[in-house]
Amino acid sequence: MNVRLLFLFLLMPIVSVSQGTYDLKNPKVNYRNNCEECLNILERKPPEVQMSVQKDGVGNLFFVVNSEAWLDELLRDPDDGVAVDIICKDQYVCNGPNKFANSWASIGSLQPPVYKPELYRSKVKARNGLVAMRIGDIPQELMNRELEFNLLILKNRFLCHYNKFINIQQVKWDLLDMGLYMDTIVYKSKMDTSKNFRSSIGQITKQMRFVVPFEKNKSVYKPKDVKPIYDSLRLNEFEIKSMNILAYSSAEGPTDRNIQLQNERAQSIVDVLQTFQDLKIKASVQANENWVEFFTDIVNTPFSGMGAMNKATIKEKLKEPETAKNIEPLLIKHRKAILIVELGRKFTAAAYTPEQIKGLFKKAVDSNNIKEASELQQVVFARIAGNKLPSDFLNELPVPERSELSVLVNNQSAFRHLAEQTDLMETYLQFKKLEQLFPKDARVRYNICSLKFRVWLQGKEQVNPTAFKKEIEDLKNYGIPQKLINRMLLNYHIIMSEQYMAKRDYKNKDLSLAYIFNSFKGAPMKEDDLLSLAEYFVSYMRYDWAGQLLTPYVKKIDVGEDLLFYYLNLTINNEAIAKTHAYRLILLNAVNRNRARFCKMLTPATSGGVSFQLLDNDYVKRLNCESCN
Repeated sequence: MNVRLLFLFLLMPIVSVSQGTYDLKNPKVNYRNNCEECLNILERKPPEVQMSVQKDGVGNLFFVVNSEAWLDELLRDPDDGVAVDIICKDQYVCNGPNKFANSWASIGSLQPPVYKPELYRSKVKARNGLVAMRIGDIPQELMNRELEFNLLILKNRFLCHYNKFINIQQVKWDLLDMGLYMDTIVYKSKMDTSKNFRSSIGQITKQMRFVVPFEKNKSVYKPKDVKPIYDSLRLNEFEIKSMNILAYSSAEGPTDRNIQLQNERAQSIVDVLQTFQDLKIKASVQANENWVEFFTDIVNTPFSGMGAMNKATIKEKLKEPETAKNIEPLLIKHRKAILIVELGRKFTAAAYTPEQIKGLFKKAVDSNNIKEASELQQVVFARIAGNKLPSDFLNELPVPERSELSVLVNNQSAFRHLAEQTDLMETYLQFKKLEQLFPKDARVRYNICSLKFRVWLQGKEQVNPTAFKKEIEDLKNYGIPQKLINRMLLNYHIIMSEQYMAKRDYKNKDLSLAYIFNSFKGAPMKEDDLLSLAEYFVSYMRYDWAGQLLTPYVKKIDVGEDLLFYYLNLTINNEAIAKTHAYRLILLNAVNRNRARFCKMLTPATSGGVSFQLLDNDYVKRLNCESCN
């Protein structure tokens, strides 16, 4: 997918302090009267219109807007213009207050304002609709330093708005993965690599989640300790393919020792479970101190005062025998591992030779034993995907085109497309042929609809939107679960919103957007899907909807890392949210999950960070000083 960076502007209040500010005028108490025209233009600005300050390789600064018509509306008169306030990361210090300019107009190094006549003389238009105008250059003394560029919007030389730019990663929208229906739905998540995806085809899998408490100072586990997990996994029917373990220690004790202990505990659990099966378990372990639940659980307790302390001070406090004894009932709940276990079903046929499989498959097909034939298919699919059989081995498992064998024919067609990446249109036409042979087969009809979305999106066939919507809704008459139909309808409106947008039919575009936001809960959603929808809403500047979509999930300690950081990227600039206790726990979880990624957020927006000006938030600054410096 194409990725571009979106610079979201944030409005700052104008304060009344004094310093040399060129010829700028302070609107002061007559702010609304002096700036009313400018404010109205900004309030009417379509969300699709964006602006930013960009620099080139030699220090020239440019004001960039993606709508020339809106630019002409903003800058109507000769005394309308812009100015740049250059902010240096050195202004945000850990051992004292932040250092800002003593000025009513700026917080950094204010550059000379540039007004409309001079701006338009340097105006350059690009093919993609962007308009760029030179507005100055970086002073020599600030070159090679970490900088950000805030924009002052001037109306009749009055400073009417002061904008910070927040870098929000915006991913071009894509459809939710609908997969293809074989014996079960097989999805290809956008997060998967081709290798991982191929190895999962043909396996009937399920995922389970367990929480394993850890005893204090215990790091070795025996089979009897994990027997309840073994029983729950039903390892007589399934085998563990992979495990992702989030291992947590309580807050007391040296951090290095805590992390080491958690890794030992997690590996011990893997070693014990490995004794129950021959297939090698692919395990990943991430160990952290459980500060998130610590700060959550001390609220409204005698230990609530620790919430205002830094981690080092808390650790010293927990060394006190009386404190350690009294807080232990809380800490005991923080020592645990969260296991996310991926299971694959065991097949009796897994041990058969290719010749045995061919003979047994023919016998099963001849006797219409669909269950046995399907199991043999699954084994073959898994071997081909794992490069243990050639792709053309399927040619040696012919399936007669009889109605009672439609599921087997469908499975083979779907597998060829998913595993071998056969041509989209060729596969689509093949399923259309199967529809004629098996008009009542629900899987075939589902797969036609799933493929038709891509055919429509790629313009390979004219699609009547009204007729296609009815075709999707009619799947319920063939027994397709309503949740899967709802998922398809979300994709239908994703495509329709883009078509409406291209026609400048904003009313219907907004109706499709609203349908998606109001209906997504009726469809099966994994974290990857939620992230895709959030990215889709952001592509239409609906940051509020993207945030609301993700909020219920980011409060979980085991939330996916990508979802967690995307949510922070969307919301960390919102002061009202970022100052809440709940949000601080989300930030703390991000630091624990990936310290380097959190610190990267607080680097210049122009270098791929979100913005170092987020360090205006005292708590964000404290985390940065504790974790990044």
